[in-house]
Amino acid sequence: MNIDKRLMQERDIIIEVLEALPKDGCPIRVKELKKRVKMSSASLYKVLPQLEMMGIIQKNRVHSTRAIGVEYSLSKDFELFSKNLDYMLGIINKLILESFKKYAEAEKDQKDIIFDTYLSSIIGLLKAYKALHK
Repeated sequence: MNIDKRLMQERDIIIEVLEALPKDGCPIRVKELKKRVKMSSASLYKVLPQLEMMGIIQKNRVHSTRAIGVEYSLSKDFELFSKNLDYMLGIINKLILESFKKYAEAEKDQKDIIFDTYLSSIIGLLKAYKALHK
C-alpha cells in the first residue's frame, strides 16, 4: 500500500489548518482560511474533509446575496478531543471500523485509496492531538 508520504514531511497541513481556525468557535469562510494557511487550494480541500471526518471541525453552508458559501469552525466536540485521550481514542476506533467497512465494500481499484485516506486521517488525528499537548 502507498502511504501518503506528504504526512511525513516537515510541514503538517492539519496542524496549520487547526492553528488558523478561530479558537472561539466562530466560523471562517474558506477563502479567508486559505489566506491564513497560505497553502494551495488542493491541499486545503484535501485536509478539510479529513478534519470533518474526524469530528474536529464542522462545515456550514451559508447564504449570501451572491451565492451559497461554505464556512468551517471548530466542532463542539473539539474541546473534548483536545483534552480527553479516551474521546480521541473513540474517534480513532470509529475511523478504523469505518475504514474496514469501506475497504470491504470497495471495488478492487479503490481499496488502496480508501486505505490511504483513512490511514492519513488517523495519523493526522494523532499528530493534531500531539500538537495540542506540547
